[in-house]
Amino acid sequence: MANLDTGVSNPSGPVNGGTLLTISGNYLGNINDSISVDIGGEPKIFNFSPKKGILSGNTTVAIKGQDIVFEGKNRYTISFCDGVFCIECSDTQTTILQNPYIKCKTGISTEPRNMTQLNVIIDDFTVLTLNETFQYLPDPSFNISTEIPKAFQSGGVLFTIRGEGFNNVGAITVERVDNPCEVPEDTSTECETPPRLQNQPNNQTVDVHFDGVTIQFPIEYVEDPTFEMFQGIVLYDKESSIEIEGRSILNVARLEDYHINIGLDGICLITDISMNNITCLPPKSVPRTNNTNDNTVYVIVNVIRIKSYIGDLQYRTKIITENGNTFVIIVGILVAVLVVSIIIGMSAVLVLRRKKTEAANEFKMKIKAKDEIIQKASIEGERIANLRREDGNAYTEPDESVYDEINADEEKDTRGNSYLDANEGYDELGQRLPTNPYNQLQQTRDEIQKRDIKNNDMNADDQLQNNKRRNDYLSLFSGYEKPISRNDPHN
Repeated sequence: MANLDTGVSNPSGPVNGGTLLTISGNYLGNINDSISVDIGGEPKIFNFSPKKGILSGNTTVAIKGQDIVFEGKNRYTISFCDGVFCIECSDTQTTILQNPYIKCKTGISTEPRNMTQLNVIIDDFTVLTLNETFQYLPDPSFNISTEIPKAFQSGGVLFTIRGEGFNNVGAITVERVDNPCEVPEDTSTECETPPRLQNQPNNQTVDVHFDGVTIQFPIEYVEDPTFEMFQGIVLYDKESSIEIEGRSILNVARLEDYHINIGLDGICLITDISMNNITCLPPKSVPRTNNTNDNTVYVIVNVIRIKSYIGDLQYRTKIITENGNTFVIIVGILVAVLVVSIIIGMSAVLVLRRKKTEAANEFKMKIKAKDEIIQKASIEGERIANLRREDGNAYTEPDESVYDEINADEEKDTRGNSYLDANEGYDELGQRLPTNPYNQLQQTRDEIQKRDIKNNDMNADDQLQNNKRRNDYLSLFSGYEKPISRNDPHN
């Protein structure tokens, strides 16, 4: 009959033997039964960690090696020795994962010691040794503060324990908390609070284990923060912030404890936070989402161990008309075009105004230059008239007929046009006859006065003419918009 329900305890063991086997099954002992046991290679120990622990023991040591991991209970005897005596490392457990190792917990030492050898015995017949040192160091000491830390009822809030010798401890753990405490320095450790025990007061104590040393630490539990759900889907315009209402938001947690997720990979940047309100700015682009509507994403508030879904956020990317037709938003484009148009219009107005101002200034300068010329001409005319009035007898312009009577041949016989020749001619004027043309220059006083009166009348007419021209230019200056006619005789 075939073998049914057969089994072997400890189906593997070291080559040196000593493995206790228990075989179980139905109809055992038949000639056709086949029972086999796997024999591993020659076992080796590579290393162990940590290399130190406290005097109170209970430090978990992991031993790594080759072909040293075998299933079953009571198959290992492990100890640390210093050449005089050994301290057992008990409560073994094994793992057969990719990196197989054996675990054990150190025993108690009465004083600090350096244990220089690790001994591992498997199934009584296989003895393995490793010459490396394990140190027994003093137990930690504690400075318990009178101030009781506060924690959420859901737990997870960090609290600090201070003292000395924390680096001597292999692992610091808190009851009902999976994560071990962190040791940033030898004098302090940071741990997480466990959840509040139900049907217990808010002030409770928790056990904190420093390997073989255990202390009870007081904790005061307070109300967890709560957050209100959105009233429907919140429409987001990609610009403004969103408001999250709640209670006891800063009861224990701090700003850095809060993280608000938008969709799968979006973060809502917190800009303000109070006991009853959080203001944050979502990302401008739509985060990834598992929803069928790519424009709608969920919002989750994370604080310590609390994860609270408060609703959905919809990004406004489309406009729905009354007929149900969907159009891409063009408001931004229209605004941009309007702004550009305004800028261009203002620039054109400024350029035209500037050109008009420059033309007006140029025209004013021309008018001013002409006015100055007229003023100078008027002053010069007045000055000449005054000179003529003051010195009317000093000089009288001779008639051109006098010069016409001069003999041309005599003029040719002169020695030249030098200054001396000119003076020579005037010496003979007094000796010539009264009928000589040069003597006609001696006219009577009455004729000279008549000529002066005539000249004064002509100067007055010139003055009136100059004043008229000046007034015409001044009228042009006061109203430069009036065009100047080139046919005006006064121009």
